[in-house]
Amino acid sequence: MLGCLRFYLREGLVKYKHVNLQLKQLVDSTSMEFAEFIQDIEHKVEYEKGDLFRKFKEEYPDYENVRQNTFTLWIKRYVQLNELKMDLRKSGSKRYIRLISKNG
Repeated sequence: MLGCLRFYLREGLVKYKHVNLQLKQLVDSTSMEFAEFIQDIEHKVEYEKGDLFRKFKEEYPDYENVRQNTFTLWIKRYVQLNELKMDLRKSGSKRYIRLISKNG
């Protein structure tokens, strides 16, 4: 017990290292299935948003009632939590998305 007191007096309060905090926050605001799905998406590769959405629904048929708008919000949440940039572009009726790290 005195060892703990000495450590506290020497070091002060030590911040706790959060294990998998970003993943936990993503799962809390989306779903575990989406978190698994989005982890497999390569960064710096352009995807058609509709294709990504269909692929998600094919891999996880329990989410057949999820709307594309919700899916896009989930992607934005992933981008926010992982400090990424989302490059969006439109060509005709198709919308494309690319995830890029902010530092390059």
